[in-house]
Amino acid sequence: MRRRRGLVVSIFLVMGASSLPAVPQEGNPKRSSHALLVGCTRYPELEKLDKRWRLYGPANDVVLLRELLVTRFSFRTENIVTLAEEAGAEHRPTRSHIEREFRRLTAVAKQGDEIVVFFAGHGSQQPADTTVPDNYEPDGLDEIFLPTDVRPCREGDVSVPNAITDNDLRNWLSEIRARGAKVWVIVDACHSGTMIRGADVESPRRVPPETLMPGDLIESAVRRAAEAGERNRNLASEKGWEACGTLKLSEQVSGLVAVYAAQPGELAVERPLPFGAADRKPYGLLTYTICQILSRSVSPMTYSELVQRVHCQYMQTGRSFPMPLVEGRERNREVLGMREWPRRSVILLSRGRDGSLKINAGGIQGVTSSSILSVYPPAGSKDADKLVGHVRVVKQRTLDAVVEPCRYGEFPGRSDLPIGGRCELVYVDYGLEKLRVAFDSQPSTGQSKLAPQVIHAVGRLTEQAASDDSLIHVVGDPNEADWLVRLDQENVYLVPAEGWAKSDVTEQTDERISGPGQPLFGPLPVDDDLTAQLSVRLRGIARARNLLAIANKQSERTESNLDVQLELVRFRDHTDAIGTVVTEQGRLTLCAGDIVAFRVHNRSRFALDANLLLVDNGYGIHAFYPEPDTVADNRVPPNDQRRTRRFKVRPATVGQEHVILIAIKAQGPPADFSWIAQPTIERARGNNLGTRDIITFESPLGRLFQHAIYSQGTARGLPNGELDNYVIRILSWRTSPQR
Repeated sequence: MRRRRGLVVSIFLVMGASSLPAVPQEGNPKRSSHALLVGCTRYPELEKLDKRWRLYGPANDVVLLRELLVTRFSFRTENIVTLAEEAGAEHRPTRSHIEREFRRLTAVAKQGDEIVVFFAGHGSQQPADTTVPDNYEPDGLDEIFLPTDVRPCREGDVSVPNAITDNDLRNWLSEIRARGAKVWVIVDACHSGTMIRGADVESPRRVPPETLMPGDLIESAVRRAAEAGERNRNLASEKGWEACGTLKLSEQVSGLVAVYAAQPGELAVERPLPFGAADRKPYGLLTYTICQILSRSVSPMTYSELVQRVHCQYMQTGRSFPMPLVEGRERNREVLGMREWPRRSVILLSRGRDGSLKINAGGIQGVTSSSILSVYPPAGSKDADKLVGHVRVVKQRTLDAVVEPCRYGEFPGRSDLPIGGRCELVYVDYGLEKLRVAFDSQPSTGQSKLAPQVIHAVGRLTEQAASDDSLIHVVGDPNEADWLVRLDQENVYLVPAEGWAKSDVTEQTDERISGPGQPLFGPLPVDDDLTAQLSVRLRGIARARNLLAIANKQSERTESNLDVQLELVRFRDHTDAIGTVVTEQGRLTLCAGDIVAFRVHNRSRFALDANLLLVDNGYGIHAFYPEPDTVADNRVPPNDQRRTRRFKVRPATVGQEHVILIAIKAQGPPADFSWIAQPTIERARGNNLGTRDIITFESPLGRLFQHAIYSQGTARGLPNGELDNYVIRILSWRTSPQR
């Protein structure tokens, strides 16, 4: 497959140092914030060719992002312009309207302003415009964004009518940057890639170039670029682009940061979100995840850290792609440059039209079903800080939730709770669910003589999964599954339901069955032991997924008595005794042969016990620190640090991997969580926990892990009071087989 670059990447590769003036870091104290949100759902001219080119998520994306900018970042509503089908004739997302709004932004932008530019819709490619000076395109193709009035080429056209090219965006953004404003560009669209999940629940945000113009024009442009390859490489070197790399933004360009939905060769997608919500609707995966993370955060984060968090969220659901990109010299600046973030909006109790009790916070803010909130009188009331009762979440929705009075602790449930009362989370339910599994029928399934045996094995798995202590739940609809059981000729494979190939697995290579960067789970022979083999591997996947879910949820917390930092240290070679702390978390890649170690820095005034668990790409969980059988060495004194042993990265598990730090306030014998470990899926362990480290196992956190990893006990969350004694951090990276 030919590797193609994303739209935003191309923008910056052609933006040399001379394009933009240097802008001081300190902005105007009277700075303002502006946003242009473009969401393209309807493509009338393309829908005449095929209805599948209609999208549904962009219209929802712009609403969600607008809400985030207003409530989280205090944007004034009159400073946000939305171009979408639902916004009326004058605000349809046509090329002319988009260009008009860029001109307006240029006119109003001033030194130090923060400007957000957002695009959601289809992307594609067309032959590069060779009349534009220094238009270096390695593959000979310009990346384009498709406004709603785009149409296919007609005879004589050499470019897609009404499309917006990377060169257009370069010019428009240059004019805004020349005014001294800082710009954050988000593009939830894609221009390359060939993979999408088998079911129809996901839709790609890409129109193949051959749909828009004759294929011979595309091939001709690619051929010319290949013939001019050496000359173009020399040009890139002269302009300083070569040092940037294909996915890197020139360090000479300041004030401009971009987040793009996918790596080269991957598709951006939209799908119904959030999982489990009663009102879920299609959103761009990138847009929804960004809004979710920023809505829940209680402290500043940089653009690089934001993208790293997005990676973690994706991996929690078993997804290894698409993986977003962050580009820009100031990618380590705080998101929208805020020095101190405002406190999260107060959660209030209200009465719905149907008489039910509601709160104005939902899944996007981190409220999960079965979580419990304390209720206080409305602000300004008598005894406003006096606890009056509790409510439990019974139905989580995207932006709100239905609740009911409940008993909690020594407080009985009461029905006369004050409308307008202030609510605070006191028990966080981590929403740990069973792993949903389905048999994914492919066209070849009906031709296989083994199909009845596989269906029978899945049926037996259904019977086993019916018990309360099972980590697995078999569903009939692949659209509702987390993982799929696929039959390919005489073997069975396990694949995540997120982002997999539509085409029949029998027509694909092993990589296409499993996806880029993913290990191939299988093949499993179809015999009498198939049910047991499926059960062992699926339990291993469920355990690792639940561990990542807890780690991701806990990593959002900053209000703790423990101040702990987890760092990755990379060494030049075996003679380097000090090493360098790795900071590029937004796009961290470790290559085979790299020598690295982890460092735990305890900056709190309490001693703590540190445990590091390594989760590999094969869903193995490995107790990395303390060393096996050396439990006593993991206590870290206040204001001290511990570095693990050095190790060389090996390409055994290529793809996304994680290390999880569990830090506990030291109390009694050193805490040990090595019992969570399990080998990679192929050798998944049983449920024998043993009796070692009973103190750790019987702690609130231990009971939570016991339920999440082995489905034993009932602890699905933690009371807020217990959270002060624990800190969990997660650090993720992508392992590459070669440098």
